[in-house]
Amino acid sequence: DIFIFSVYTGLRFEDAQCLTIENLNNYKEKPFIRFIQQKTNRAIEIPLLRPANEIINKYKNSDERKVLNKILPKISNQKVNMYLKVIADLCGINRKISHHIARHTFATTICLNNNMPIEDVSKLLGHSSIKTTQIYGRITEQRLINSIENINLKISK
Repeated sequence: DIFIFSVYTGLRFEDAQCLTIENLNNYKEKPFIRFIQQKTNRAIEIPLLRPANEIINKYKNSDERKVLNKILPKISNQKVNMYLKVIADLCGINRKISHHIARHTFATTICLNNNMPIEDVSKLLGHSSIKTTQIYGRITEQRLINSIENINLKISK
């Protein structure tokens, strides 16, 4: 759940682990999180996609949340990465998988492949430079196909 949460929010492991109930907000009845990034010490706001919000709600009655006030279960990055390795082995994935891949997946698959402007992706990731975001967001074949399809729709009118 922590990995998938970061796939849908782009959060670094440490930022996801530090989120508390106080970081949850609503804007025009839409859920988002507001927090200070651990790495950059900058304030950031991220509107929540439905899968991320569902993960938050999954733990709303957990004993851990009642005691620690955290929105996600507490676990070490090393343990998460160990579990991801086991899952990859069971699935026959011959690639090193770590929690950090979730952040790249958010940038590329969730945002850029769905035509989000790179400037918006950069803001969501908390980058101060588009150049840093470009490292995260690869241009995939799907993104190129989507772009061409959008142009085809516009020129065929």
